[in-house]
Amino acid sequence: MNYKDEQFKLISEAVMEQLGIEEVDDPLEIVPFETMTEKIVDLKEQLDKKEKNINELENMIEHLTERVTVLEKLFFKLKSQKR
Repeated sequence: MNYKDEQFKLISEAVMEQLGIEEVDDPLEIVPFETMTEKIVDLKEQLDKKEKNINELENMIEHLTERVTVLEKLFFKLKSQKR
């Protein structure tokens, strides 16, 4: 059993070396609170920026829709006057 485990470990190390992976992150490692807090704050800021951009785009679409409506009315008014 130890032979297989050691063989697996050597194969894994060889594969990692070929892939350019130097270290394996420990999945049980606990990330420091400060790091997580910084990441959360950064993500919230990104979400706020995206939400602001989405609101601006929605306002622009609404404004453009109003302009298209006015232009359509003018077009049909002019078209009806030509006849």
